Amino acid sequence: MKKFFLKSLMFIVVMTFMSLTFNSCEPEDNRPDCEKNNTGTFVIINNSPYAMAVSIADDGGWFDDRIIYAWGSTTFSNVEAGGVTVAECDDATGCAVWDSYVDQCETTEFTITINKKSTDGKDVTSNQEFSENTIVEKYMMVK
Repeated sequence: MKKFFLKSLMFIVVMTFMSLTFNSCEPEDNRPDCEKNNTGTFVIINNSPYAMAVSIADDGGWFDDRIIYAWGSTTFSNVEAGGVTVAECDDATGCAVWDSYVDQCETTEFTITINKKSTDGKDVTSNQEFSENTIVEKYMMVK
């Protein structure tokens, strides 16, 4: 009887230990980071011969300002999926602001083209001084 009691007790202890050990394991999350964190990538393309300062904001706040040189681009990673505000600023004309959208685990391309013309209709080159009469057209295309 004593042997039976010890074997039963040992069996209960082992089974309790095994059930606690196997129940405490959590399955590994194999999803990509962008899916876990609900983020995407946002690329701003400068489709003009002028350098520009740009930044974006998502629900988490503004990202660092970036300079994009003529015909260049910059990539913002880990942008929260959802609405995004894009700002392009320069000393001559102030800031232009647009709204866009980033999908989870996707790359959104946002193209900015700047046409700078003087009031007489001639193109203004990037190294010329801007006057109060300078007209700046800014527009964007989203792919």
